Amino acid sequence: MANLELFCLPYSGTTATAYSRWRRAMPAWLSIAPVELSGPDACPCEPLVSDMRAHARRLASEMQAAINGPYALFGHGLGALLAYELAVALREAGAPCPAALVASGAGAPSRSYAPGARLGCPLHVLGGVDDKATQEELLAWQLHTSVSFSLDMLAGGDCFLHEHEPKVLRILRRHLEVDLRRLALAAA
Repeated sequence: MANLELFCLPYSGTTATAYSRWRRAMPAWLSIAPVELSGPDACPCEPLVSDMRAHARRLASEMQAAINGPYALFGHGLGALLAYELAVALREAGAPCPAALVASGAGAPSRSYAPGARLGCPLHVLGGVDDKATQEELLAWQLHTSVSFSLDMLAGGDCFLHEHEPKVLRILRRHLEVDLRRLALAAA
């Protein structure tokens, strides 16, 4: 099986090191690539909502050279919204489509696209049963993909990502393995 690089965007109040432990728990085919924000995006104490699209465009121009094969994007909380905007910015810059976008702990963005402009990759969403992002808000993510959609609900509130980390990682492995196989079949 080919390798897949999972770019993980930090959520509000953290840095890319929040995902460093994941490296040891993932199989060899799945490379965890924590994304450290730079410039005005670097301070994790500042919410990323001021101009998410500008942050995404800047990040896309920095990351485009680092994309050397199949990749996916993961973000939690505000990082999920940034991952979505990054996927859009990468598409606009002519980069290959990600194998998948995984949005965790955040309702869908309000930015809407015509059906022909939806992301051309599977969109997987993780949510906490007791989180402030409601199931309806999480289901709204399906409007942002023209491919497949999945929603996995876990026990807990906004800390479900850490409280249920082994289960989160199993879900990620399962979805991303299917997405990588789909890419391989499409390329054959």
